[in-house]
Amino acid sequence: MIQEQNANQNNVAEVVSGELTLSLMEAELVHVIEELRRLQLERVSIAHWSGEAEVAVSELTEVFQCGIKNPLITTSPFRDRLGFGDFYLYAEGVGTQFEFCHHKELHVISDDECLLERFFLRWQSLGYVARRMPLS
Repeated sequence: MIQEQNANQNNVAEVVSGELTLSLMEAELVHVIEELRRLQLERVSIAHWSGEAEVAVSELTEVFQCGIKNPLITTSPFRDRLGFGDFYLYAEGVGTQFEFCHHKELHVISDDECLLERFFLRWQSLGYVARRMPLS
């Protein structure tokens, strides 16, 4: 399970965007994709309440709009179910998880303090009600 992979890391922390509209969540997905490319990642693990799959970073926008083309995941696109629903991206190798949660927030969970700070400062500059949440 994706969450268990992060639970074993030392010094893991979390930043949360605060509640966002669907269009702001879409903008955050674009920003997450930019960060994944900056980290030179080509693939991420993606999970939703209906299953897990490995997806190319270049296909993430399409996955959000059209759903995963995976025989194990036969549900409608994520967008049609509670906005993003519980939609997790796990970036292996950099120990970072992006959670687009059903509370209409983006959670970034990582041991990369610089990455967390970039997201936190960006969200503050955009007027989001961002917060830091240390994990145990």
